[in-house]
Amino acid sequence: MTNPQLIEFLKQRVGLCKHFADDRLDQLLKESRVVSYEPNEAVVEFGEDAGFLGVLLEGDLAVSVPGDGVQREVIGRFQAGDTFGEMALMSGDKTMADFIAETRCQVLRIPVAVFQSAIMADPRAVQHISRTIADRFKQVLADPAKAAAAFRQSDLSQPGQFACQEQLAIVGPKGRIERVRVLGPARKATQVEITRPSASPATSGARPAARSKARPAASRSTAASFAPCATFT
Repeated sequence: MTNPQLIEFLKQRVGLCKHFADDRLDQLLKESRVVSYEPNEAVVEFGEDAGFLGVLLEGDLAVSVPGDGVQREVIGRFQAGDTFGEMALMSGDKTMADFIAETRCQVLRIPVAVFQSAIMADPRAVQHISRTIADRFKQVLADPAKAAAAFRQSDLSQPGQFACQEQLAIVGPKGRIERVRVLGPARKATQVEITRPSASPATSGARPAARSKARPAASRSTAASFAPCATFT
């Protein structure tokens, strides 16, 4: 694709970029690069540092993790117009799955420095990324087999449940709570458990209660359990 074609593609097919002006997208493209991948080639491998935000321009991409046996468990798929890599970029953790090309793919690789300066500086883009991460978590958690494969087991009091390796942040009007982990099982309502030290006014502005009130899954604050930097009230 030429630069004008790429700009049109980003505005029409990529939700993250729909509100960006043409000149802003042109600058973003100048600082990024398009890379081609053959079928079965790894685009991102498990354990890699987050080095770029990916935009799939062409082809199909499978996200997989080790299963119970030799067979890998596919926990998600991406098509042209999808973005990937947001979770690792936002959390600072290493990539928790393999991203493998199922067909010949073209990927726009936006370097982490450009992601931070050109995308994270835009509140609407941050909101879109938070929603994207929340939606993907919900999709995985809705399937017990995928959830068990995606998240390593932890020493929890609930046998057979899981704790996500990714650590998020809950942001409130008076502060933020770092290193928040999502625990299984998947629930219909959001629940955030806060210890007394974490709930100190100096840390979060929250009263030192043992638990917050559960809210319906459809409420806006549901994203607080899944998306980094989501508003918690």
